[in-house]
Amino acid sequence: MEHSLLHIEEDLHRIFEWCCNNSLLVNPEKTKMLVVGTRQLMNQLESPVHINFMGENLAPVTEVKDLGMLLDSHLTYDKHIQALSSSCISKLRQIGRVKHNFDQSTLVTIIDALVMSKINYCSTVWSNTSDGNIKKIQLIQNCAARLITGVHKYDHISPTLNALGWLSIKEHLLYRDALLTFKCMNDKAPQYLSDNFEPRNRVHNRDTGTKWRPEYSKI
Repeated sequence: MEHSLLHIEEDLHRIFEWCCNNSLLVNPEKTKMLVVGTRQLMNQLESPVHINFMGENLAPVTEVKDLGMLLDSHLTYDKHIQALSSSCISKLRQIGRVKHNFDQSTLVTIIDALVMSKINYCSTVWSNTSDGNIKKIQLIQNCAARLITGVHKYDHISPTLNALGWLSIKEHLLYRDALLTFKCMNDKAPQYLSDNFEPRNRVHNRDTGTKWRPEYSKI
């Protein structure tokens, strides 16, 4: 562990030097450190992790905000989904107060811009969150659909989503991943993504199929 921490401190020093050489400001006092891992692995840490960065002693935090994403040490995204839900509900309430001024097409455009854009932002990052969190986002989409169409609270929502041409949240996430996979397989994605896919005839694997799923480590 000490050896790994030393390497991290050396890398941070190199980053600091690079920023200084390129006229970029780094504030060690505002720098935060997030240790990521499963609860089992985190419990195995023998002592609290501390890193020295340009004279500042960085202690781990349980969550950090980066580019609008709330990241927690276990990557559950619970806090992010909670904040996202609160923000979207607030927007829907504001739209609901003035919805009588707009036709359905305009309401769809407004909700796409103010609500669905929030849901879609960084969805690739948080899409592996729990089913419970996915259901929370689904409830927001359901509320948006009801607001647009005037469908009552206890009416079945699937026909309404179909009428609007909306996929459910889970379907949308799967469609997005499938589309990206297709692009990677057909050289329509950035090379650094396409390089992660390899034809099965180049990989020794007893399973059948066209593509081999790259192995990945679970934190």
